[in-house]
Amino acid sequence: MRLVIEQPGGMIPLIEPSKLPVNNALKAVNCRFDNGSLRPYAGLTDKTANLASNTQTIFYYEDLHWFSWDNEVHIVESPINNDAFARVYYTGDGAPKITVNSVATGGGVMPVLSYRMGVRQPTAPSIGTITGNEQNTEGQGDDITTFYVLTYVNEYGEEGMPSGLSTEVTKLNPDAVVNLTFESLTGNDQNIVSRRLYRVVDDAYRLVATIPLATLTYADSKKDFELGIVLDTFSFSEPMQDMKGLTAMANGILAGFSGSTVGFSEAFLPHAWPIDYQQTTNEEVIGMKAIGNSLVVTTKGKPYLFTGVSPDSISSEKIEIAQACVSSRSMVDMGEYVIYASPDGLVAISASNATVITEGLFNKRTWAQYQPETIHAEHYEGKYVAFYGGTAGFIFDPSTKNFIELDFYAQALYNDLLTDTLYMSINDQLKSFDESLASLTFEWSKSIRLDYRVSPSCAYVDLENAANVSFKVEVDGQELINYPNLNGVGINQLPGESPVFRLPAVRGKECVITVGGTGEVHRIAVGSNMKDVQHG
Repeated sequence: MRLVIEQPGGMIPLIEPSKLPVNNALKAVNCRFDNGSLRPYAGLTDKTANLASNTQTIFYYEDLHWFSWDNEVHIVESPINNDAFARVYYTGDGAPKITVNSVATGGGVMPVLSYRMGVRQPTAPSIGTITGNEQNTEGQGDDITTFYVLTYVNEYGEEGMPSGLSTEVTKLNPDAVVNLTFESLTGNDQNIVSRRLYRVVDDAYRLVATIPLATLTYADSKKDFELGIVLDTFSFSEPMQDMKGLTAMANGILAGFSGSTVGFSEAFLPHAWPIDYQQTTNEEVIGMKAIGNSLVVTTKGKPYLFTGVSPDSISSEKIEIAQACVSSRSMVDMGEYVIYASPDGLVAISASNATVITEGLFNKRTWAQYQPETIHAEHYEGKYVAFYGGTAGFIFDPSTKNFIELDFYAQALYNDLLTDTLYMSINDQLKSFDESLASLTFEWSKSIRLDYRVSPSCAYVDLENAANVSFKVEVDGQELINYPNLNGVGINQLPGESPVFRLPAVRGKECVITVGGTGEVHRIAVGSNMKDVQHG
């Protein structure tokens, strides 16, 4: 017999081990194959950060500070270019929140301080006395009837929806002064700093004045021509208070969900969430990710695609693929498509296609071993990096279909696109992946069905750094040889050479060959002829 593995590859759990294609593995742990050979990923590098206990979400703020939370949080940076406040909006930590550079950073776990996202609706102003409201000398005809409304404005210039109308005001004299009073704001959890007072003029609401929050009275003596901008925040509702899954779409639009309701913000106004922009799905929403002008929304049933360039024109379409999302944290933006975990495998959805991309690798039973309902994931160099069950992880390459396992667990992930670095929280300690000078230890094994014929009698491993590559052979579970390294084990092997060596001859049904370590393997050959395995 003779078996030559030229380009070792990943696992296919669906297929019986002895019937796998020649290059595919019974087991592949911490392996990478991107240069055509078998080698491990580089190891984990310690980083400095104060992370929350039982960290579930990490975020790199202003390329300097690490935010962390002990639950699933979705973060969106301000859609405004060169935002002086460096605003960050997020959901998943109670009501939707906002934090800024003046309060977010400091000692300990960050963000240090945050405010509730949005700007509430104030109570209408109260009308007091009207000074100088005597009828003018020319008699009737100059009466002016008007109303007032208020809005709140936070420190960042975000303005909310207006109050209801004040009681009607009738000015008998255009020079009359209207005295107004305002209700004191209690529980200022939105960092509101001022009010804007508007007056109705010719069916428009025109700005009278911006008034500091602490000032509770105002005397309006302005003429109509002195008034300012027209109020345009009538629909600016606060976000849904239990909103989750905050996501940035194109054109400055933010999206989020609550139950089966999907909401959208005004473009470039993350605090404003008009109720008219809300849409519903047939099933409860699980998660969402944006791709281009579209939003992939997964549910407990079929997924949806919401598409549009402005929030008032977004349309939805149910995608005809019967694959529910079983873990919101499994949803990953891969660039032109989104991947998520379903009961049957990993599903990829683009603006034009939806498919189970792990079909052929798993069935429902073999996929269940990876506890898809616990998966959380991130992308890294075009690959889907995932962890599950609190114990281990895997990497799936959609382009090559290579699937490998990871022998460690990370609680949270963050991909820094600026530096192409995948960060991980492991036991609440921040680390970077695939950067260390020291490598992870790989393991790659292959099953050969013998049908009680004699097992292979010799082997050749074409490799780099023989001292860092191990080799083991088992037949029917019985270990025949186990070399901790392949340095000096080959026949007439010189230092630095790849070894060719003999194997014990036994009869059995299944032979398993395992290589491992931190070196690099180019080719593995086993058979009954020394010359054939080394040069064939």
